[in-house]
Amino acid sequence: MPEQRSALTISAIRSLLRIHYGLSVSKVSPLGHGSANCFCVSDHGTMYFLKEYQSRFTEADLKHETDLVDYLIKQQYPTAAIIPTLHGGRYIRHQDRYILLQNYICGRTYIEQPLPHHLLMESAGWLGRLHSILQHYVLPCEMDMDWLRTSCPDKLYAGYDDLLAALETQKEDSLYERIKSDILYKKHLLHRLSALDIHYDGITYRATHGDLSCFQYICDDDHILAIIDFSSARTLPVVWEIMRSYVQSAHACKNGIPFDSGDFCQYIHRYLEYAPLTEKDLAAMPYVYLSQLSRSMYGYREYLLTKTENRDDLIQFALWRTDICREIFQKREEIAARSLSLL
Repeated sequence: MPEQRSALTISAIRSLLRIHYGLSVSKVSPLGHGSANCFCVSDHGTMYFLKEYQSRFTEADLKHETDLVDYLIKQQYPTAAIIPTLHGGRYIRHQDRYILLQNYICGRTYIEQPLPHHLLMESAGWLGRLHSILQHYVLPCEMDMDWLRTSCPDKLYAGYDDLLAALETQKEDSLYERIKSDILYKKHLLHRLSALDIHYDGITYRATHGDLSCFQYICDDDHILAIIDFSSARTLPVVWEIMRSYVQSAHACKNGIPFDSGDFCQYIHRYLEYAPLTEKDLAAMPYVYLSQLSRSMYGYREYLLTKTENRDDLIQFALWRTDICREIFQKREEIAARSLSLL
C-alpha cells in the first residue's frame, strides 16, 4: 500500500507526459502495490511504467537510481530501461514529488500468491550476478562500522521505551499484549546482539538492490524476466541482502512455516555459482541480519506514534518480522554452520 496519497490525477499524468515526453496517453491504470504510487500508462498500445516517489526522496536519490539502472542496462542485466524526457532528462518533478517513466515489462508478479520454489532459487542466481556486476560500482554505504557506532544501544532502548509508553495509552487495542511482547523481545535481542557486532568487521560489502524480494521480480511461468525498483540501492553487507531477500520471498517464511535452514543453504549455493562469499561472511550472516532488525522499529513506530495511514498493514508486517527474528535467533548457530559447509 502506498505510503502517501498521490499528488497526481489522471489529467495531470496526461498533461505531464505530453509536455515532458511527447506522449499522447490513452489509458492510465493505477497499480495498487508498493510503497510508492505507481501507474501503467498507455500511449495507444505502447505501455509505460510511471512511478511517483514519496516526498522524502531527494534528487540525489533519483540520480543514484537512474545512473545505476543505466549501468545495469549496459551490462545486459534484466531491468526496466528509463525513458528520457524530450530534453534528455532522466526524471521530472511535480509539486513535491519526483516522477520516473520506464519501459513496462509484461509478466507476472507474485504479490498475492507465493513465489514458486524454482523462481526463488533462480532469484538467488540473479542476486549473485548483480553483486558480480557491481563489485566495483560505488554507492553510498550503509550498515557499516560507522553506522554501528552511531546507532547507540542506549538511544535504541529509549526508542523502544517510547513505544511501550505509547502502547500503555492504548490498552484497549486487540494487539496490545502481542505488541508489548514483541517490543520487550526486541529490546532483549538488541542487548544479546550488541556484543556480537564484531561480526561486521571484515565482511564483504557490495553495491546492491537494497530491497530485493519477490515483489521486484517480473516473471513468466518458468523464469524471472526482470528485476525492478532500485530506489533503495546502496552499498550494504552482501549477507544482509542474501538473507533478507530469502526471508522476504520464501513461501515458507511468509506463511509462518518454520525457517528451513537446508532450503536456505540451497539458496546460498545458487548465489555462490555467480559471486563468492568468505568464511567470515557465512559465519556472520544470521547475526548481521538479526542485528539490523533488532534496531528497527519499523511498523511499531508507524502504528503507535505516527499513526500512518496504512498502519494496520505495517503492524502486521512488523509482527511477522519479529516472529522471523525469534526463529532465526534460535537457529543462528545451525544456519551459520550449515552455510559454512558450502565452502
